[in-house]
Amino acid sequence: MSDSPNKSENRLHVRKYYQKHRSEIILQKLERACRLHGRVPRSQTIQEHEMPVDLLIDAFKQWLVTREAHDVLRVKRTARFRRMLAELRDLNLY
Repeated sequence: MSDSPNKSENRLHVRKYYQKHRSEIILQKLERACRLHGRVPRSQTIQEHEMPVDLLIDAFKQWLVTREAHDVLRVKRTARFRRMLAELRDLNLY
């Protein structure tokens, strides 16, 4: 079964879009992962993609609201978030 011309053309357009907007898409994914799951990106990733730290802080605050105060995952991720902010301060990025 071969791809129709429209599928191939569409695939090329999608690939071109993702290549052109790569950093924006990565920033959206990082922000969403932080907001929904409390995931904290590495400071190197933040630097590479020039992610605004304020955006990350707001997203993390939104996640914290969804967790109970003594939740183990919340405690671990909050500690990791603080370490990441300290690294960014050391690098004079925040």
